Amino acid sequence: PSFNQTQVQSNIDLGFAGRDFGAVREAVSGLSTGDELRIEVEAGRWFFKTVDGQTIGRAAGSYKPPAGRVIAARVASIGVWRREDADPEWRERMAADRWEVVLPEVVIEPDVSR
Repeated sequence: PSFNQTQVQSNIDLGFAGRDFGAVREAVSGLSTGDELRIEVEAGRWFFKTVDGQTIGRAAGSYKPPAGRVIAARVASIGVWRREDADPEWRERMAADRWEVVLPEVVIEPDVSR
């Protein structure tokens, strides 16, 4: 048995695409709900990528993935985030005033040994 987990906003680095100067935002603009994603772990953090390997987002630094094996990941929804939505200390780091954010759905096979 596996379970699906749609990542909620608090699990996603909502400003990630806003700090990028174009490649991430361009890749997100080409995605649709249901598109397949890949997850790569870098420095203990999940990075969400297109099937072509373009990074389109990452998990929040505080997010702790559940134990188990990722079976699949796909775009659950695409929302909009704005510079003014970001915490004030991050606003000056934004390269855009408005950007799209992918909220992924991740299918995980639980680790039954725990």
